[in-house]
Amino acid sequence: MKTKVLFTAGLIFIFCSELQSQWNSDPHLTTPICTDTLDQRYPQMISDGNGGAIIAWWDDRTTVYAQRIDAYGNALWGTDGIPICTVQTGMGVGTAESPQKIISDGAGGAIIVWTDGRYGNADIFAQHVDPNGNILWDSIGVPICTLNGYQYDVKLISDSVGGAIMVWRDDRSDVTKSDIYAQRIAGDGSIYWMEDGVPVSVANDLQLSPEITEDGNGGAIITWTDYRDYATKGEDIYVQRIDSSGVVQWTSNGALVCNADGNQEYSVICKSLDGSSIIAWTDQRYSSYSGVDIYAQRINSSGTPQWTTDGIGMCTSSGTQNSLDIVSDNSGGAFIVWEDSRVSPTYDDRDIYAQFVNASGTKYWGFYGIPVCTADDYQFKPQVISDGEGGMFVVWEDRRPVDNENNDKVFMQRINNQGLPAWQENGIAVCKANWAYPSPQFINDGMDGVIVVWEDYRTRENDDIYAQHIDKNTFPGKPYPEIISVTDVADDNGGRVRLSWSASAVDAEGMSPQINSYGIWRKADTVSNLQVPENTFNGFLPGDNLQTGYEILATIPAIQASDYTTVINTIHDDVDETFLVTAHAENPNFYLASSSMSGYSSNNSVVAVSTDLKELPQHSELFQNYPNPFSLVTHIEFRIAEFGYVSLKVYDVLGRETATLVNEEKPPG
Repeated sequence: MKTKVLFTAGLIFIFCSELQSQWNSDPHLTTPICTDTLDQRYPQMISDGNGGAIIAWWDDRTTVYAQRIDAYGNALWGTDGIPICTVQTGMGVGTAESPQKIISDGAGGAIIVWTDGRYGNADIFAQHVDPNGNILWDSIGVPICTLNGYQYDVKLISDSVGGAIMVWRDDRSDVTKSDIYAQRIAGDGSIYWMEDGVPVSVANDLQLSPEITEDGNGGAIITWTDYRDYATKGEDIYVQRIDSSGVVQWTSNGALVCNADGNQEYSVICKSLDGSSIIAWTDQRYSSYSGVDIYAQRINSSGTPQWTTDGIGMCTSSGTQNSLDIVSDNSGGAFIVWEDSRVSPTYDDRDIYAQFVNASGTKYWGFYGIPVCTADDYQFKPQVISDGEGGMFVVWEDRRPVDNENNDKVFMQRINNQGLPAWQENGIAVCKANWAYPSPQFINDGMDGVIVVWEDYRTRENDDIYAQHIDKNTFPGKPYPEIISVTDVADDNGGRVRLSWSASAVDAEGMSPQINSYGIWRKADTVSNLQVPENTFNGFLPGDNLQTGYEILATIPAIQASDYTTVINTIHDDVDETFLVTAHAENPNFYLASSSMSGYSSNNSVVAVSTDLKELPQHSELFQNYPNPFSLVTHIEFRIAEFGYVSLKVYDVLGRETATLVNEEKPPG
């Protein structure tokens, strides 16, 4: 038998799977989400519940666009996303940053709410998109509030039954006075509460900067900055609970959280235990000698503060602490992060600090918090999420010198539950491209890391949207090999399967550590067959625990291909066997393991008597290509005498590799 390989000059055809990763592992490049010639700004993101994400942004093509990417960074809703609203208009007078917000519908889709100026001021609209990118409501959006005046600074949460609860700042009564209103919308687009929203607070003067979290019972807890006593006490922090029917549960116009001297503002909130919540804010009660500080308070389900009156100082260091964010630790406590200028009173050098407080109000990370990043120059606009293992991830904009440039970039860090950095000091670079800004957003992908998204001005012509995946061991992209298929080898005598897998993202030029081989493993009948080294260096198993027992079947050299295929012997025909692939580097204790996949072989050969035994080669041989010379097409023939691994590559006259034609085990022929 002769094997023929056909290739076309200038084009290389290789097998690519649907799961091939599109994440770009180079932090100077990263992964484009939308690079249309107009501006795309203010990206917001949620998990799609399947390892990927749905991203929404403000887009000058119309108003709001969205894109869904899978766990491998592949765009699922076309190039540059889909329009969420077909009305072409501006963001509306008075609208702050991030005019759109997004939450999951609990079924793989999303509800997106935004502010736009189609009627001259700033009004609120909503849309529902399913997992396939189908728009489920009116193409121009469902109106939430279109009264006179400005409605903006909208925030929202899931109502836990496929809809959403949202809150916003509202100037309907007087453009010099702001109130807080809320609304609930069902998954089918119907409005639950009073038309144009129910009042949360309509107290005197200004109420602004609303934030919202779940109350654990289908309703919401809302906090805001309040000016009702500004003349005597300055700005204060208030809170209100609203049930699933739109009825406020606490004191009319809100329960007081803090009215200490000076200004308290920019509150953030997360849920705690039994319907309670933890609220943090910036505080100037001691501004004469400590600048702006961070305080916090826990509010129970009845609206009563649980800690010291007017809150506990999370950080009262010198300098200014602001631009804070908060997330629950999922055990009743909270992680709080902020910008900090304690080392530079003139605010020329900002750092990122953090604090952990439990449900009782005990601070665990020192009196003034712990440093997350104290690199040179500015670090600012931190965001925090739980790492799902008792710690947290933090992402921020960073202006430290990188590649002799001081423009904005994206960095992040992981902090464990002891307050210790899990990654290198001062964090890792998510994006080193210049002008990656502002306010990067990120989510836990629910599998093996986080997805980060940001607005990007690297072209110096328009704003685009870029993203990156970072795994829990700091690798960009998807570092783990993934099995594509385990299939029977057709027309043989059984006993073999063909296993294909996508390469590790670390199997690329310039990566460290460099992947040099792949191990092929089969789940063993007994644990005694276990041969995998203990995971002592960065190994991570997203799906299986190798300690259940796997045996090594083959080692395949890594050649920086995108996908690999090999043939593996099985123990039995027509019986599922479970396989796993590991990527290895020079360090013998390092590996990156795929999740497992099962398959089986079948004895499906055609019974026949061969009369052409002379066709089986007696030795391996590579023939001259023909025609030679050639213009576009040539043929290459080779023979092998026994079953084995075959690698066939093409090099140019300078000795540079230009193509890989074969990279798998082959039977004799």
